[in-house]
Amino acid sequence: MVPLVHIISVTLALSAISKLRDPMPTRRALDGIGLWVGPATVRAYAVGELVVAGAAILGNRQAVIGLVMLHLGFAIFVAISMGTSGAGCGCFGVRSTAPPRTMHLVLNVASAGVALAAAIVHVGGLAAVIDSGPALVAAHLAVVAVGTSMLVALYTEGAEVADAVRMMRRQRAGRLVGEAHA
Repeated sequence: MVPLVHIISVTLALSAISKLRDPMPTRRALDGIGLWVGPATVRAYAVGELVVAGAAILGNRQAVIGLVMLHLGFAIFVAISMGTSGAGCGCFGVRSTAPPRTMHLVLNVASAGVALAAAIVHVGGLAAVIDSGPALVAAHLAVVAVGTSMLVALYTEGAEVADAVRMMRRQRAGRLVGEAHA
């Protein structure tokens, strides 16, 4: 379970770094649901995300509970956004151009569930990984790198693909309706 917590934490840290570099996509996403915040607020929130992510990687149980709370908050944001806003979610800065979709909701709820399970059993953190020896550390780092890449891709490119498929289906359905009336 430690690799999963680390994947979720590193993904959160990458998202936070994106917000620190350019808070505007997140600001626009929040504006889309009626939460008007400035760039400094987005950056301060991103710093908090970095602190939670780093402490969770180290195995701090309260930080792992913080992962649960953050991801449940993200899930609530996604659920609200799905009904009101066409703006990108802003999670990964300019890479987050697709509006929040069901996939974002599922990924955030799943991440919260994994973090909750890890908090309940208190799986430990980086020190336990380091104590397992060089071969397992290397394997752990590889799993975390690949898992993080996949999770970020799902949040960004996966959402773009899902959005493109949805648009193609609408266009096809429109053509079929038009052909039926012709």
